[in-house]
Amino acid sequence: MTKETTAIEGPTDSIQGSTLTQALKLLNKVADPKSSYPMLSNVRMESKGDNLVLRASDLYTHLEVKLPYTEKKFLTCVNAKALGKMIATKGKKQGERVKFELIGEKLEIETHGLQVKLGTHPTEDFPTFPKSNWKPIAEWSSKAFADALEYVLPAASEDETRLAINSLLLQDGKIIATDGHRMHWAPTPTETKEGVVMSRDAAKVLYLLVGLTDKVAIFKGENRLLFQTGNWCMACRTPDTQFPPYNQVIPKHQTGKLRIESGLFVNAVKKLKLLASVRTEGIRLTYNQKLEIFVNNPELGDASVELNVSDWNQENPGHLDSPEIQIGFCATYLLEAVAKSKEFILKFDSELDPIIISDGERGAVVMPMRI
Repeated sequence: MTKETTAIEGPTDSIQGSTLTQALKLLNKVADPKSSYPMLSNVRMESKGDNLVLRASDLYTHLEVKLPYTEKKFLTCVNAKALGKMIATKGKKQGERVKFELIGEKLEIETHGLQVKLGTHPTEDFPTFPKSNWKPIAEWSSKAFADALEYVLPAASEDETRLAINSLLLQDGKIIATDGHRMHWAPTPTETKEGVVMSRDAAKVLYLLVGLTDKVAIFKGENRLLFQTGNWCMACRTPDTQFPPYNQVIPKHQTGKLRIESGLFVNAVKKLKLLASVRTEGIRLTYNQKLEIFVNNPELGDASVELNVSDWNQENPGHLDSPEIQIGFCATYLLEAVAKSKEFILKFDSELDPIIISDGERGAVVMPMRI
């Protein structure tokens, strides 16, 4: 993912358009235009002290940023999407400034030589930023945290009705996610003082947020987490659920162990994925001294690639009682499991058992599929 950065300026009577545009891109990840509660499609704006404080909320996640601004004081709510479009700097001069003035029930915006008046809404109905007895649990390098989130997020379930797997777990020095078909884990810079669970949606916003500065501080309150980085602050509700016992998912005894170069494997899987069924993306791995990757599609044809791999099973060089094993997998799951690795160890047992893919620090369990 590409990360946007928000520069921090000194106090000013206007805001650089590009700075405001980047901030609103993030705030619009939280503001919900489809909510049954119309106020959640807005962004709350308050000129306070030497800052313009912008806030968005979907009731579960609250995101706030402070931008230097010393012009006339005001407090209001405006549609987040409309505001973002009005001040967008794409295709315009990057040095353009933006000024605001609240006149009656309209917010007047001066930008790009235009004067825009947006309708406003009362702030009384806008959700307040959560308050709690916040206890610090970790302070991490933003890059290391972002790298871990990037690896595990694809494995989190998109099914919002299944809270236990529509979440990420931070525990035992790892971030873990699963959707029931595969599980990813990646190391965190240090262990948290206690295990915490956060929703997938909040983690997606957090991933965009943590790249803004070098450090991110993490706090825990009552049923909530708080993340602070630079001039940004995000609070999110912890799901009322228990994350699955992930250690029970990891196979303990596997007879086959292969060392594979990631670049060759990724190129082969990407090519064969083009012929795979659009619905299942199924490909087959066959091992018998060499690793063969095969795909068959009755409508498009078939293809295969052979890869030379290293046998890492010193105790049983034959790997299994059978000289050959064939296992089917979703191609995308394999690609996401080996993402950004140079080489990895593939551990397997039988056609019905999940495999482990690990590059030494990060790892994944991938369930097989019938092809």
